[in-house]
Amino acid sequence: LRAVEQAGDATRYPEQSAQFNLEPWKVRKVFGAIPDGKLGTVNLTTSQLAPRLGASLAEVAQVPRGWLESTYRPSPAALGFQSLIDTLPQGVGQADFFSGLNLSVGGEARRLLADAPDTSTDLMRRQAQKQRNLQAILAQNERTQPNSGRLLAELSQLTTGLDARMAGDVLYQLGQHYAARGEWDSAAEALQVIASRHADHDLARPALTWLTQAYASGEVAYQLKRRSVALRGANTESVRPEQAVQLARQIEHQHPLWFTEPPVQFPLAVALRQCGATREVDKLLQNLSRLRPDDAWRGSALGELWLNAPPQGACPKAKAIVTRSATKPRLDGTLDDPIWTATKPLELRSTTDDDSTWPAVALIACDDEFLYLAVSCRRTQPAPPLDRTQARPRDPDLSAQDRVELLLDVDRDYGTYYRLTVDERGWACDQCWTDTSWNPQWFIAAGGDERSWTIEAAIPWSELVETPPKNNAAWGVQCHRIAPDTGFQSWTTPASTKTLPEGFGYVIFE
Repeated sequence: LRAVEQAGDATRYPEQSAQFNLEPWKVRKVFGAIPDGKLGTVNLTTSQLAPRLGASLAEVAQVPRGWLESTYRPSPAALGFQSLIDTLPQGVGQADFFSGLNLSVGGEARRLLADAPDTSTDLMRRQAQKQRNLQAILAQNERTQPNSGRLLAELSQLTTGLDARMAGDVLYQLGQHYAARGEWDSAAEALQVIASRHADHDLARPALTWLTQAYASGEVAYQLKRRSVALRGANTESVRPEQAVQLARQIEHQHPLWFTEPPVQFPLAVALRQCGATREVDKLLQNLSRLRPDDAWRGSALGELWLNAPPQGACPKAKAIVTRSATKPRLDGTLDDPIWTATKPLELRSTTDDDSTWPAVALIACDDEFLYLAVSCRRTQPAPPLDRTQARPRDPDLSAQDRVELLLDVDRDYGTYYRLTVDERGWACDQCWTDTSWNPQWFIAAGGDERSWTIEAAIPWSELVETPPKNNAAWGVQCHRIAPDTGFQSWTTPASTKTLPEGFGYVIFE
């Protein structure tokens, strides 16, 4: 709001007037969005039909929303806005966003009007109403634990009467909902319908990409095997990689430019490797390294080539050697066990080199039963009060806590991985790819003093893989620390609070 005020002041920022010929701009109105579910001075119903666009406002906004957000999220039913600045006289600007403003069509602040589609307004209203009903069903579905098979079986009837765009939107929303609950078989079924029946839909490409990653993923394959569940059309382990290859070829046919991108190429490489096509894998990785000469994905491709052949020269990516220990640590948070003194620490560093006063290190070790993680972090804030008698909650919100995340990519597909998060209190969250309901049993001890906090954790191999890694096996690994209001530290780069798989390093087991 101060910037709005200063923009209209001719005495402020004279260099912008002199050097860039910018003139003061007196803003007439400013609105601020308020939290979902609350009403403001101006309110927008997202299901409102825009006849000239032939769709509701939510549908029109869906594609750009997808560009801004990493996972699918439907529009809220209504959006509320509060008037923050209104310089128009006599309150004429209070009615809505544009009341009291004279903006000519096709001018600097208003686009040309599009011709209305041929579809009748009445038909569009009926379709919009049906989609609203479907959204209500899906919203209820998220609040309960329904029979996913029954809902999928009714999908054909539910989407009858919707055009291809609306039907694809609903199917994708449903698939993402199932994926977040770990119901990957149901998610695959919903997304497969988009890929097969609505190939021209904007969401067909991300649906195919998700399916390729799901069928190639070692993490997904193992967790489904533990539950005795199979992905749609893949009842044996040997079928999954073949299905992943077929899906990637479908992407190559329908979206050739996207096929060359890492989210498709690396899962395809994993699937081809499982099928025994090692020469094709090497060719794919060599092509990928040539196509991306200036980014971190090139290092990932070269790293895979380095792992696939007898090692020559330096590894193109950061790596840590983890040697199996004959002794177990005592989980008490003190980090004085022989297993830790024999382990080389992984230094977590700030990407902006501003962490000299709050250093952090992580240590990774293992034996035949557990993968171990230890963390030591200098505090950035006073130690929080902690009631040791309070039971740790399952998957609490740790966004405001000083915490460390360990990401484990067991097959190096750079798309699916385990995420284990633990904060300075020893509270933990865990996630397997899209599945936030994944709840492995692992063991954590928190320690420390007024200056630093420490964590010792033990994760059973059986929660992650069928058998412990063999000698010289390599996992993709990222370990980073998020200290709210202070900064971010990571073992490797590039790294960010938004996961960058191309920045994963290697942990090699010996």
